[in-house]
Amino acid sequence: MSKPEGGEPDPAIAAALFCENVLVERDGTHSFIRVVDSVAMFADASVDLTKEHTLTHPLALAVVLRSREVTGTARITIRHTPPPGGTRLEGLPTGAEIELSRGHLTVASVRLTGGQVGAGLHEFEIRMSGGARTVASMRVDVSTPIEAAKEPQRALD
Repeated sequence: MSKPEGGEPDPAIAAALFCENVLVERDGTHSFIRVVDSVAMFADASVDLTKEHTLTHPLALAVVLRSREVTGTARITIRHTPPPGGTRLEGLPTGAEIELSRGHLTVASVRLTGGQVGAGLHEFEIRMSGGARTVASMRVDVSTPIEAAKEPQRALD
């Protein structure tokens, strides 16, 4: 892979975001449904909130790639770093091939629902062959409905 003027790798990672779903419209345009940077999970009062829980919230990590001059395939690897004491999510792509078209955006998405996650900050490092790299972060909060009701409501600015 090459680096055009300005030193940015080609292909480049244009965006990495968490959302509930990625739709592909009839014309090939992608729509990202409900973009989020945190997930609130509720557990029964009898559950130990310090342990990991199954992520039941519909969640995907969408990675938007930009190719200026490259046509063909590139490889993408996603690595999860959980909060301290947590377990890495299984099944993330390691060296998965992605088809690229010169001068176009390509969207790759990975479904995260069903994995075991603990409360705290989760980081996902995305690496592309050719040197592009970024990190997307997501916070997971776990509480009981009673604790959630006690928390003050945040006003929107």
